[in-house]
Amino acid sequence: MPISFTGLASGIDTNQIITQLERFSQTRINNLQAKSQVASSKQTLLRTLQSKLQTLQSQADTLSKPQNSVFDRRAMTSSDDTLVKAAAGSAAEPGVQSLRVLGLAQANQIASQGFDDLNSPITQGTFQIKAGGSTANITIDSSNNTLTGLTKAINSAGIGVTASIINDGSDSSTQPYRLLLSSNKTGTDNAIVITNNLVGDGAGAVRPEFNSTYVAQAVLGSNFSGTSAVTANAGSGNYSGTSNDTFTFTVQTGGTVGTDNGIQVAYSNSSGSKTGTLTLANTDSGVSKAVVDGVALTFDSGTLNTGDNFTVDVSAPQIQAAKNARIQLGSGDSAIVVQNSTNQLTNLIRGVTLDLQAADPTKDVILTTTNNVEAATTEITNFVNDYNDFLSFLTTQTKFDSKTNTAGPLAGDRSISEIRDIVQRSILSVSSGLPTTGNRLSAIGIKFDERGTLQVDQAKLADVLNGRVPGVTFADVKKLLTLRGESSSAGIEFVSGSRFTKNSSTPYDVDIFQAAEQATLTAGNNLANAITLDNTNNQLSVSVNGASSTVTLAEGDYTPLTLAREVQSEINAALSSKGGTVSVSLTGQKLVLLSDRYGSSSALTIQSGSAVGVLGFAGGESSEGQDVAGQFVVDGQIETATGLGQILTGSSANSNTADLALQVTLNDSQLQGGVDATLSVTHGIASLLSNVLESLLDPTAGRLKSINDRFTKNVDNAQQSITKAQQELTTQTASLQQQFARMEQTISQLQAQSQFVLNTLSPSSASGSSGLSVSG
Repeated sequence: MPISFTGLASGIDTNQIITQLERFSQTRINNLQAKSQVASSKQTLLRTLQSKLQTLQSQADTLSKPQNSVFDRRAMTSSDDTLVKAAAGSAAEPGVQSLRVLGLAQANQIASQGFDDLNSPITQGTFQIKAGGSTANITIDSSNNTLTGLTKAINSAGIGVTASIINDGSDSSTQPYRLLLSSNKTGTDNAIVITNNLVGDGAGAVRPEFNSTYVAQAVLGSNFSGTSAVTANAGSGNYSGTSNDTFTFTVQTGGTVGTDNGIQVAYSNSSGSKTGTLTLANTDSGVSKAVVDGVALTFDSGTLNTGDNFTVDVSAPQIQAAKNARIQLGSGDSAIVVQNSTNQLTNLIRGVTLDLQAADPTKDVILTTTNNVEAATTEITNFVNDYNDFLSFLTTQTKFDSKTNTAGPLAGDRSISEIRDIVQRSILSVSSGLPTTGNRLSAIGIKFDERGTLQVDQAKLADVLNGRVPGVTFADVKKLLTLRGESSSAGIEFVSGSRFTKNSSTPYDVDIFQAAEQATLTAGNNLANAITLDNTNNQLSVSVNGASSTVTLAEGDYTPLTLAREVQSEINAALSSKGGTVSVSLTGQKLVLLSDRYGSSSALTIQSGSAVGVLGFAGGESSEGQDVAGQFVVDGQIETATGLGQILTGSSANSNTADLALQVTLNDSQLQGGVDATLSVTHGIASLLSNVLESLLDPTAGRLKSINDRFTKNVDNAQQSITKAQQELTTQTASLQQQFARMEQTISQLQAQSQFVLNTLSPSSASGSSGLSVSG
């Protein structure tokens, strides 16, 4: 019969044994996981610490900039903002200036004579328009020979002139439509110049006039019932007045022209300021009768009835003259009057931008430039706050509370504690090269308290920044904090450095052996005393700093000086969007072109064009600039440098002058053939701190990177141990399960065999097997 077991054959709860063994291993795994979580938590805290150090470094950078720093900001006030608004940049020097606004800059506006409607026919031909440095040649033919067609053609030319047709609001019979041209820029250099080669009036078409005054045809009123033909001396230049006007004529005493005496025609302009009466004799048929301002009328034979009226429009093209802004500095005979093409001046006072609002030649405007104490106070206070925020976080994470016997997550980590010590030592440092009255942060009211945090004495800081503390100026505060370089030569100016640029225990020598130069081209031939340009000799193709363009010089008559100005204007207008400009001048009567850049990026080429010969060139001439070249000498040892334009920069491998950048404005004639200047370099306190923080935060070799790598290694090691322990537990569990299964199988087999033996040896079993009976 089959044998079945309920429960374990051995009677041992092997599952419970395995569970107990697993529990022991899991405890070890849990401990490893806890260690991993601690290391991960420390990494998270380290990232927060890194963020706070980066914030502190950013603020230290703000205070330590050698150029355009917060200490270079200026505050500007104007005594009358209705006349002048002003703003000061970092280049402005503190001080007081007085000026008067004599006049504002205006954009030129000119207008044609009147036309009947928007599509009045105009004559055909060519039409050149120029404004500033831009010129357009417009062709009027059967496709665009209307007032509207000319308007569209001018607007499509894109030369900074806007054309629009205006209706002056007068009666439709008085030709109320005029073409108005407006320069998009103010100033006399941007005046609109028209070269009108359209044919004269004829065949029902009229030539628009912009260069001279104009008398229009007489327009008969709707109630005119006479038979005399009235003709005005219509045409360009006949009007001698200076304003646009309409003269209205009314017959007061009628009669027959050429027959009657005493016919009277009264006239008046639109304002009534010019009035009078024409009296016609019997001999005045077909005779020109002068009216006023050059206007004349002719009456042919026929009747003029009392009450008949007619009008004559007169026009002057100048709607608004192009004007430069005019500013007076000083007063009396020694006053200086400065002109500017716009109402914004950026070069009158160094570093100051003036926006002219209105003119008043009788009123002085006082401009006051001061150091921006408010901005400096804000940034210094931000610096202190950022340091205290860093310190507060670090203190919380590393402190030990003896009362609760608990420690912060980062307590006991010496590397973390050292970061605090390094930062504090930087802030406590002394800025060399300054008097003891101003070489520490305490000199400006910043001190450590008993907890190690910084405190700002705002009253003392305000006194220092406003120059109320003897021995410490606003400039000294800048020196206390910033990276600075002091050169013995005005032609060699410190620009910047890095944490690899070292303080100079003795001044560094600067040896310049090649000055930076601009590309320059001088024509081979003299200009003629008088030059005429037309469409056969006014094209020029040039390349400036690698950007090429073909320009069209305006047609007209020139002197050498005015031609130089025209060439400069056209080239710069053409290249304005490409970033290169030139100045054009005269040496004797030869044109000289000069690139605006210094160094190897500066280049000029006269390529080709019909104007090449007229300008004194042969075509193909070219020139390149050169970069500054030099070196530093430190304690007799040469440290190399590279030049780009006027900037000389120490090589990154230099021991002392790595990344030291200077601007060299000396020319070749000013070089000494040896040491050209000495330079003292000093890192102020904010600069020193910024350098220390940059080193700590270095993503490849910084201390925080090292600490993070240690935490990462701890996490990785713990994770590897966890993985190994889990694998061992899995293997051990499987092995135990197999061993216990084999044990149970073996015990079960033994039990089966034992039962079999018992069954075999039992009496009933033996008797039943043989049929024998045994008795003793």
